[in-house]
Amino acid sequence: MAQCPRCSSRIPDGSAKCPNCGADLIMAPGGYAGPPPGPGVPSPGQPFRPPLAPPPPGYYQGAPGGFPPPPPAPEKTSGAAAASLILAILGVCSGGILGIVGMVVGFIALSSINKSGGRLGGKGLAIGGIAVGGVSIFVGLFVMGIVAAISIPSFLKYQGKAKQAVARTEINDFHLAQQRYYLSYNEYADSFDTLGWFPRNDTSYAYFLGQDEIQPIAGGPYDLPRDVYTWVEKHDWQIIAVANIDSDPTLDIWMMNSDKGEVECLLDDSVN
Repeated sequence: MAQCPRCSSRIPDGSAKCPNCGADLIMAPGGYAGPPPGPGVPSPGQPFRPPLAPPPPGYYQGAPGGFPPPPPAPEKTSGAAAASLILAILGVCSGGILGIVGMVVGFIALSSINKSGGRLGGKGLAIGGIAVGGVSIFVGLFVMGIVAAISIPSFLKYQGKAKQAVARTEINDFHLAQQRYYLSYNEYADSFDTLGWFPRNDTSYAYFLGQDEIQPIAGGPYDLPRDVYTWVEKHDWQIIAVANIDSDPTLDIWMMNSDKGEVECLLDDSVN
C-alpha cells in the first residue's frame, strides 16, 4: 500500500485519490503515489523545467516579435485642399475668376489625396472647393451680367455726350473762321475749301454748308435730313452737323446760323 504525502494515510494500491483527504494522486513506478506536479515540479522521470516568467507589459500573443506594429502616422490635411476652398470663396467676390482657380486646385488636391494611401486628409475641403468654385463662377457671371446691363447703356450715353461736345466745338470753330473771313472779304466763304476749314477733332459727324459737305471718317455717309436746310450767301449762312452716335435709327442734328451765332440742337440722339 502507498502512503498519502499530504495526510500520511495508507492508500490502497491503484487508488487515484486519497480516501482520507481527497488529494489527487499519480501512481509512480514502484507503487509511489504523490500529488500531481505543480509549476516547476517535474513529473516522475521528467527533467526539471522552471516556470515561465509572466510576459512583459504590452506583449500580444501572435504579434510579430510579441509586440504590435507601431500605430500609423497621424493624417495630414492637404494644403492644396484648404487653398482650393479659400480661393473658391474669394471667387464669389472676384466675378468667378478665382473660383476657376479654386476648382482646378481642388481637382489636383483630390487626386493627391486619393493617391496618398491615407497619409493626406482634407478630401471634404477639396470637394467643397470644387463645389463652391462652380457656384462662384455662376454667381460671377450673373453679377457681371447685371453690371453690364447697367453700365453699358450709361457708357454709351456718356460716349454720345462726348461726341456732341466735340461737334459743338467744331461748329463754334467754323463760326470763328467765317467771322475772320468776313472781316477780310466783307462776305462769307461759300464752301469749306474756300474758308480753309476742316473738323480737326471730330470723326463722327457730317457737316453741310450750302451745296458743300464733309463726311465723317468713322460712320456715315449721311444725307441732309428732310425739313432741315442749310445755305450760304454773302451775308448769311447756316451750317448743319449730322451723325448717329448710338447706332439706332435716330440721328443727332446740330445747327448754327450767322444771325444767332449759337449752336442749337435740332434732334438729340443721346436721349432716344
